[in-house]
Amino acid sequence: MVQLFPKTEETSSQLKTETVVLDVHGMKCAGCVKAVERQLSKQSGVISACVNLITEVAVVEYELGAVQPQALVDKLTSVGFPANLRNSSNQILSLTHSNGAKRKEQKKREYRWKLITAAVLLVFSALGHLQHLENLTIPLISNIWFHGGLATLALSIPGREIIIDGWRGLRYGMANMNTLVGLGTVSAYVASLIALLFPNLGWECFFDEPVMLLGFILLGRTLEGQARNRASDALEALSALQPSVARLIGDPFTEDTSSIEIPVEQVQMGEWIQVLPGEKIPVDGEVVTGETLINESLVTGESVLVPKQAKDKVIAGTLNQSGAITIKTTHVGNDTTLARIIASVEDAQTRKAPIQKFADTVAGYFAYGVMMIALLTLVFWLGVGTKIYPQVLEMTSHSHSIGVQEAEVSLLSSSLSLSSSPILLSVKLAITVLVVACPCALGLATPTAILVGTGIGAERGLLIKGGDVLEKVHQLDAIVFDKTGTLTLGCPRVTDCIPLTQISSQRLLQLAATVESGTNHPLAIAILEEAQRQKLLLLKAEHFQTQAGLGVSAIVEGKSVLLGHKDWLKEQGIVLHDGRALIKENKTLVYVVLEKEVQGVIVLEDTLRPDAKETITRLQEKGLEVILVTGDHQIVAESIAQELGINQVFAQVRPAEKATIIRSLQQQKTKAKISSLLASHPGFKKVAMVGDGINDAPALAQADLGVSLQGATEVALDTADIVLMGTHLLSVVQAIDLSLATFNKIRQNLFWALGYNVIAIPIAAGILLPTLGFSVSPALAGGLMACSSITVVTNSLLLRRQFPNKSK
Repeated sequence: MVQLFPKTEETSSQLKTETVVLDVHGMKCAGCVKAVERQLSKQSGVISACVNLITEVAVVEYELGAVQPQALVDKLTSVGFPANLRNSSNQILSLTHSNGAKRKEQKKREYRWKLITAAVLLVFSALGHLQHLENLTIPLISNIWFHGGLATLALSIPGREIIIDGWRGLRYGMANMNTLVGLGTVSAYVASLIALLFPNLGWECFFDEPVMLLGFILLGRTLEGQARNRASDALEALSALQPSVARLIGDPFTEDTSSIEIPVEQVQMGEWIQVLPGEKIPVDGEVVTGETLINESLVTGESVLVPKQAKDKVIAGTLNQSGAITIKTTHVGNDTTLARIIASVEDAQTRKAPIQKFADTVAGYFAYGVMMIALLTLVFWLGVGTKIYPQVLEMTSHSHSIGVQEAEVSLLSSSLSLSSSPILLSVKLAITVLVVACPCALGLATPTAILVGTGIGAERGLLIKGGDVLEKVHQLDAIVFDKTGTLTLGCPRVTDCIPLTQISSQRLLQLAATVESGTNHPLAIAILEEAQRQKLLLLKAEHFQTQAGLGVSAIVEGKSVLLGHKDWLKEQGIVLHDGRALIKENKTLVYVVLEKEVQGVIVLEDTLRPDAKETITRLQEKGLEVILVTGDHQIVAESIAQELGINQVFAQVRPAEKATIIRSLQQQKTKAKISSLLASHPGFKKVAMVGDGINDAPALAQADLGVSLQGATEVALDTADIVLMGTHLLSVVQAIDLSLATFNKIRQNLFWALGYNVIAIPIAAGILLPTLGFSVSPALAGGLMACSSITVVTNSLLLRRQFPNKSK
């Protein structure tokens, strides 16, 4: 699994690096993300920094000893992004305890306050507009000084944080959305204040605009925040699986049945834990006493209850449904399967899709670009616009906000014409440009979709390790399957022991089991199980040697014994009999050699997974080229391929050659397309590899996309881009479907975020004013900007309609 937390590693140049995770607060938009990444990357010793807007996390890789993590925290905090180190003591498990609950409750209170404030501001500003448009006289509301006071309070209290943060960003060269909103509201307020204090200028007062603008901003951020919380529900649900206490007992094989409850963080390796019916398993372990049924659906995505008895493994966070059991702890804390799943999902949500690079580049300059456009808008309409199109002054004299004379004629006793001032029109259009622009939608486009997509995957037992993986799936042309343990169940059984000399079949099996006792390959396990079934004792042996995927050797009772594939044995100088007559379709042959003489053959059979045929068919329907790669005999491979409908087969392939085959496929020109709905991509084939063993790790690494199954070796899990926690091969199809759907959401979000700004900014700048007489008020611009962000988050949440959680 990918470890999200601090780790030390060495690069190819022997440079020692460490990865640390920071919680970063105060980010509002893509510009903030870019600013944080820039601040971190500028620090001496920092190699890379990746920041996620939704989870408010920064993952920093740095040269060990060149910079202290606390210095990074202090730097971010000093420039307006409060940060703190996430260390091993408050990772993963703490997500389920009081800190997470308190933080969630605090956010709820903040949202409630913002919602009430937004409602008050919107109601009063709307009443001001209403009484103006309908020529109504509402006590107090008709008083322009009331609106001026309300605007002053709005900017001083709820707007204060926005203005200060916007100024801080501008000061440190990190202009963001708050900078734009702050400039817009303050400009509108100052212009209205000047109009109020100097009525002879003939300007109109539009105090309602900054008030309504702040109301829309607060409302939008509240709704957006709630939507973000919904997007992270899956990760919180995983975290909530971890029980807070464990029931520690003494030796389970004694009569002492006393127990004590301790915090789960204090459980040590090797200790015995009792789990009663209806309780969650607190740690990874092995059953030592008792029998039960375990519900693993929230971890593996599969709803079928799994029977457990002595020597069976259990996973932290799964539910004990029936009997009381005692388990021996094998993994605790951040090493449990559940903790590593959460770490993998968090890491995935931080890794960006390559498609986001363009959006990040745009976001880095977005605020400054908008400020430049606003300045150009001001200069154009003030200098030449109103001269070229004088009619716009007459159009706007009937279309904007409360005027001093119209709303306060009796107070100010003025009869000057309003909105005919080029200065005021230019200022209002420039303010509208500042406010309508939405860098926030750009920042939310990718992370919200990845957050929802990876969360859905985690619920279904599909661990997708990042946004870059989603883009790889979108580009796939071919998918390569290993046979043993992937297309088959990986639980072969011995069907025959065929002596080829005077040796007995029992002696043949005994020799084979003795040599295989030094490995844990599925074939070795099957031979050992058959020897145990026949109650054959292992012989004295030494000097075990293993050639991965080829064969094994040992010295048994002073004599050399080899077991393995015939091609490998030929390389050892062994003369073999023709085994074709022994091969029966999908059966595997293991030759037994004693003192360089073939003694016989062990025949094994592995069963295809029940859903293997459907999986291959559905992948082919998507336009993927499906390929089988196996170290087994050609006849066996072709038999399985024919049964599954696979057209291309590579048999008798050594483990090291699997990566070579992947590489050769990648050098071919593209032919197949994963979906006719997706645009074709030029170049060479993009190849996925599905495997489960240590022998598959090089091929998984070489492939454009590596997929590993449950029960895979640690190396395979670390190398894979997608890890399937369940036992069904159809999960491969589900992972591809989910990845494609999530990637499409990313594209839709980016299209909306970019398209919105491309259309809204010119309209806000008054491009339609000369011809259609249409312009957007600053308040409406604020509402549109808020809706843009909400639209992106809501669109991402729609993924859940495509992939409902069946376990609930």
